[in-house]
Amino acid sequence: CRYSRPASAKNSFSNLSPKLGLSYQYNTNNTLYANFSRGYRAPQAAELYQLQREQTTANLSAEIANNAELGIKGIYEKLRYGVSVYAMSKHNTIYRDSDFFTVNNGSSRHRGIELELDYQLTNTLSLNFAGTHAKHTYTDNQVLNGLNINGNDIDTAPRNIANFDLTWQALNNAQFALQWQRVGNYYTDPENLNKYQGHGILSLRAQWQVTSNLEVLARIINLTNEAYAERADYTSFTGDRYFPGKPRNAMLSATYTW
Repeated sequence: CRYSRPASAKNSFSNLSPKLGLSYQYNTNNTLYANFSRGYRAPQAAELYQLQREQTTANLSAEIANNAELGIKGIYEKLRYGVSVYAMSKHNTIYRDSDFFTVNNGSSRHRGIELELDYQLTNTLSLNFAGTHAKHTYTDNQVLNGLNINGNDIDTAPRNIANFDLTWQALNNAQFALQWQRVGNYYTDPENLNKYQGHGILSLRAQWQVTSNLEVLARIINLTNEAYAERADYTSFTGDRYFPGKPRNAMLSATYTW
């Protein structure tokens, strides 16, 4: 067996996860807000006991994430909007080091801005946008293949993600939407030597309220049959790896309530 499996034991973790939220409505249609929180994740059983090579114990504590967010949201004429900036730091990150030991001394920094827009172009046509620009970086000194990754972008974490929806209210009970999702490029290894170029996916959705009880929804996903990766990474053993997304596919569903 490749793994070293220590004797059974009992593990317990205790962490506080407080959250403070403040909001201020400075006029009828606009609100300022701020959120401060701390989250945690206890080590999984595999991280504690499924150890490789000569490691016989893994003394791990919970991962900690401290988060702060400031934003504004509201309505201006035909536009609904929301803008927020956030900063998060993670500590005690669990990962496998270059000796394949499970360790608990990783850390990272996350900074970003998020934007949401909903604009009513006409009585029947609306445009929705949701996007984020963020930078996720390693902040711990870890040497991989002779390179210190401190300050590097976190692998498989794109800086830019965006979603556009163009919605047409054709009838009172029928709606069509053209949707475009964009995932920006990102590094596929912690050393930041290899990169995935990102992708854009176009989809079509139709919704029909047949009766007050029956709703029918149809979707064609990946309308242009784009070849893309749900996730891409790079390892020294395999080189570039791509986990392919679905080709063009359709879905039809019905919901009945009573």
